Amino acid sequence: TLSAVASKWTKDDRLIVDQGDSLVLAVRWDAQGAQTIEARNVFGASADPASPHFTDQITLRRERRYRPVSLVPAEIIRAAARRYHPGTR
Repeated sequence: TLSAVASKWTKDDRLIVDQGDSLVLAVRWDAQGAQTIEARNVFGASADPASPHFTDQITLRRERRYRPVSLVPAEIIRAAARRYHPGTR
């Protein structure tokens, strides 16, 4: 399964997700060995409700889609929203 979750019923008869995946990665190889990597965080990439990344991946989950992932440094840098070095401001 690409999305394993456990649900439970609430006292007011709502079914809610109680636990499950947080990061889902899918890797495919074609006949020539080229790989395609896709991923999504189940909710978002931030625990801060004020962040634009708090729920930015819910649409992907709802639509059963993923975002492309690259392991090529030049592609990662080109796609980065910002760059920083840990330990500096």
